[in-house]
Amino acid sequence: MSPKANAIFTSAFQNHMDLFSTLNLSQSSGQIIRRDFRPHRIVVETYQSEWMSVLRPRFDELTALPRGWDGYQGVPVSWSCAEFAANILDRLNEEYVPPPSLVPGSDGTVQIEWHRNGYDVEIHVLAPNKVNAYRYDRNSGHEEEFNLTNDFSSVQNWVKQLSNRGRTDAVAVAAEG
Repeated sequence: MSPKANAIFTSAFQNHMDLFSTLNLSQSSGQIIRRDFRPHRIVVETYQSEWMSVLRPRFDELTALPRGWDGYQGVPVSWSCAEFAANILDRLNEEYVPPPSLVPGSDGTVQIEWHRNGYDVEIHVLAPNKVNAYRYDRNSGHEEEFNLTNDFSSVQNWVKQLSNRGRTDAVAVAAEG
C-alpha cells in the first residue's frame, strides 16, 4: 500500500476527534496490545457551486476557531452547522449574486448574510434542519422571518431578488421564470 493510502486526512471542516487508544488482549499470545486510532475520515466533497469553491476556506477558518475566540467563552462553528450551511448554499447558488458573508455565532452556530441591493438577508443555521431566516427590505421597511427545516424555497426567492433589485417588475419576473 502506498504511503499516501495510509495517510491520515483531516481538515478543520471535518469532525475533529482527539487521538485515543485502546488496550486489547491478544487471543493467540495472551499479550496486551495497544492500538491507536486516529481520525481518518475522508470527506468526499460533492459541492458543485461557485459559492462553495469561494467559501470553503472560510468554513475551514470558522470550524477551527479557538475556544474563547470572541473574548468570552465562544466555541468554533460546529461541523454539523457548517456542513448544513454548506449544503444550503450549494443549493441556493445564483450566478449573478455574490457569495454571502459567513459569521460565526459564539455558541457554535453560523449565520449566512447578504446586505445587497436594499435587502438584508440573514440565514442563521442553529443546527441541521433548524434554521431561522430573516429578510429586511430597506426601501419599504418590510420584514419577513421564517423558521425552516428542509424547504428553503422562500429563501431561494429572496436570493434571486438580490440580483433583481432596480429592474422593472416585468424584467425581474422574466429573469426568475
